[in-house]
Amino acid sequence: MPSSLPSSLELPKQSGQPIAWQLVLLALAVAGAIFAFDVSLPLGVAGGVPYVALVLLGIWFPERRHIFILAVIGTVLTYVGYSLSPPGGIFWIVITNRALALFAIWVTAFLIASRKQANLSLRKNESALRAFLDATIDRAAIVDRNAVFRVVNRPMADAYGQPAALLIGQPMFKSPLTEVGRHRRQIIDDTVKMGRPIRFEDEYDNHWFDSSFYPVIDTDGGVSHVAIFSRDITEGRPNVLILFIANESAEGAD
Repeated sequence: MPSSLPSSLELPKQSGQPIAWQLVLLALAVAGAIFAFDVSLPLGVAGGVPYVALVLLGIWFPERRHIFILAVIGTVLTYVGYSLSPPGGIFWIVITNRALALFAIWVTAFLIASRKQANLSLRKNESALRAFLDATIDRAAIVDRNAVFRVVNRPMADAYGQPAALLIGQPMFKSPLTEVGRHRRQIIDDTVKMGRPIRFEDEYDNHWFDSSFYPVIDTDGGVSHVAIFSRDITEGRPNVLILFIANESAEGAD
């Protein structure tokens, strides 16, 4: 049973990440285009809402604070656009449009920032999980309900003779299934069905393994994945042939 994990285990940085100059130029171009459009139309037509597109660029910026910088720029341009646009429309409608534009800008900024923070936390948790799995001598992996690799540690990858990155998304068992493969595939199915850990010992390629399959419960209470830990116990396991000969010898002596 093979094992592997991604080699890069550094946690993503939360600050100080450089901004690609292409992103800055794109943001300036978008801001300039929207501003030119805004001031070219009467107040009754242009409402400042297009500045939301400027904030949406924050999806590709590396840090959350960049999103709010874009929102501030959009806010300033919304006010300047109101000041410089040709007069037109009913006053209270114009004011309402500008207020709605500011509302849309900041709601968009907070939504994007929240999602970016959630993604950052997810990446940190994944990196911590990989580091934890790589720290164990056991072959470890997480597979989905169809026995497809989703996370693999280094010992598991070494056993399969492939880099961990190449194993992700690949089936754990080759086709056609061997007897050992069918047995372990059935245990994955049983772990999903029963929702409880299963521990067993079996032999593969002249090696004995002590394996534990753990159900991974999702938010709905169902089993979405199975965590696998397997240790080679061949050296610590008594040799069956030697035990048999010793037993026969003891019976002969008796």
